[in-house]
Order: sequence, then structure tokens, then C-alpha cells
Amino acid sequence: MIYFTIFLFLAGIAGSFFHYLPSTTLVFIGIYFYALKDGFNVITKDFILLLAIITAFSVIFDNFFLFFKNLKKARIFLKIFFSIILIVSFFIKIL
Repeated sequence: MIYFTIFLFLAGIAGSFFHYLPSTTLVFIGIYFYALKDGFNVITKDFILLLAIITAFSVIFDNFFLFFKNLKKARIFLKIFFSIILIVSFFIKIL
């Protein structure tokens, strides 16, 4: 079940780049399935922060990528975006 939830998160973020996927909806469905798996237990503030960051990225980039017409700029931005996600996930693991 956790792999399905991760897939929904990633598909939601990918929906920012491929507009035939509903980005924010998939992120929230992933949150819901994680809560189902967890039995709706109390979620830590760090996990809520991570979910908020993922949701904010999906909403912001969904609207932001409408302005990208050049594929080369989009590829550079994708590299920066995923490196930021890796850095944030590293710091969350440290905390």
C-alpha cells in the first residue's frame, strides 16, 4: 500500500509537467490512502510539513509550467527541482 501511495505522490508531481494528469488531486488521494494504511493515527508535524511541501510544489509548478515554452529551460528547471526535493528529504531524515 505504501508503494501505491508513493506512486500517487509522484504521479501528482508529474501532473505538473504532463497536464493530462490531475496533479493536486493525485497528491491528496495519496495522502488519503496513506491515512487509510496508517489507520488514521496521529501524523507527526514533520510528515505534515513534507506533505504540505509536496502539495505546494504540485500546485505551484502546475501553474508555473504553463509559462515554459522552451523544453531546454524546462529540463534545467526539472534538474533543479528534483535536486531540491532530494535535499529536503535528506534534511527531514536527519531531523
